[in-house]
Formats: sequence, C-alpha cells, structure tokens
Amino acid sequence: YIPAGKEAEEDASYELYADEEAARQGTFNRYLEYVLLNEDTVRGLSRGAPVEFRGVRVGTVASVPWEFSIDQRSRRSGFAIPVLIRIEPQRLGSNDGAPETIDLDAWRERISRMFDYGLRASLKTGNLFTGALFVDTNFVASHPVQVPGTQQACCIDSPYPL
Repeated sequence: YIPAGKEAEEDASYELYADEEAARQGTFNRYLEYVLLNEDTVRGLSRGAPVEFRGVRVGTVASVPWEFSIDQRSRRSGFAIPVLIRIEPQRLGSNDGAPETIDLDAWRERISRMFDYGLRASLKTGNLFTGALFVDTNFVASHPVQVPGTQQACCIDSPYPL
C-alpha cells in the first residue's frame, strides 16, 4: 500500500522527464564546474557520463568537448580537448541532500584542498562492449599538474579550475 500524496495545487506547474532515470538525475541541481584538459582521445565519453571518486558517483560530464577557446599555451602534444564536468555534492548525501542547504563555497574549498593533495582526473573504460568512458578521480601524488608558464600547480585563475 502506498499512501496518497498531497493534492496538487491549482495552476501548479511540474517538470516532466522522459523516464525515471532522467527524473533522478534532474534532482542534482547544485554543482561545481571544472574543466579537464585531456590530451588523449575522448571517443566514448559523452554528456551525462558519470564522474566517480573511487567507484562512487560524485558528478556528471556536462559537455564533450567544451570550448576550445581556453588558452592552451605550450601544450607539448597540440591541443588538449576540454571536457566540462560537474561535481554534485547532493550525490554525497551532505546536509540530507537539501539543495538550499548545500554550501558550494565550502565544497569549492574542500575540492581545492584535494587538488593540493594530488586529486586528478582520468578517463576510464566503463563498458568494454560499447567503449563508453567515464571520468575517474583519485589521488596521484607523483603527477602534480603544472600550469604552463607559471609555478602554480593545480588551478588556473578562472571560474573553472583544473
């Protein structure tokens, strides 16, 4: 037995989704965006692919490729392919997932510290049959990222840190 929900209000509007999965994904409406500069192929990576941390989904790929207008000075192998990802704190159950209580500034600081400790992203195969890829994040202490032309490791001074 499933109890009836509350009665719909007159002239209320509701967002409709194509299916149950799309409706579930639509609940993650507070996020932080980051750009990954990938020097390998992105074939198999698509919008909506998972972003995971040690097997736990923490976000979603928002755009592949993103914008090629990002300054890519001194790239050793030509142009890297920018991929826009979203880290979605609601997926981690913080603050009971209530969107209005998620402190994105606190999450931004937390993730920035994780970059300092070696958090990096790479593409991994999610399905051998289809070739689908996902973004895997983990700590890699032996491979610090250096921003070309600076001594800064990790983040570029932009709204989309690496």
